[in-house]
Amino acid sequence: MVRFLAEKKPDYSFVFIGKIDETQNGLPRYKNTYYLPVQPYEELYKFSKFFDVTMLPFNINELTKHSNPLKILEYLASGKPVVSINIPEVLKYKDNIHVASSYEDFLKGIEQYLEDRSEASVIKRMQFASQHSWEKRFDEIQNIIFCPR
Repeated sequence: MVRFLAEKKPDYSFVFIGKIDETQNGLPRYKNTYYLPVQPYEELYKFSKFFDVTMLPFNINELTKHSNPLKILEYLASGKPVVSINIPEVLKYKDNIHVASSYEDFLKGIEQYLEDRSEASVIKRMQFASQHSWEKRFDEIQNIIFCPR
């Protein structure tokens, strides 16, 4: 998918941070692709504030099919739009992110978000994420544990 995106949109910059899965035909090298090493969690916001669109372009495998990418909520909390591959756990966010079923659909999601940079969309994403904070999750669990039935 990285090859597809880089070739279709040579005027876009694609920045990837973290562990890269190079098992499928090596790491694509283009003038518009940048690979940064794993960063300390508390430093990631310094990078993401420069992103126009955030992406979850994972290779689909048994691990990713069963993962719950918490990055989605972090990206939404920052107001950033999210385009993701189609794995089961991201479907619960499908009303707030673009879940792509093909390379072309992934690119379409990026392009749509680049066209809609409205403040209303940013606020909607941030409000959605705020409903899923760790504090709210803790409260829900605590209510289940400590509330008599």
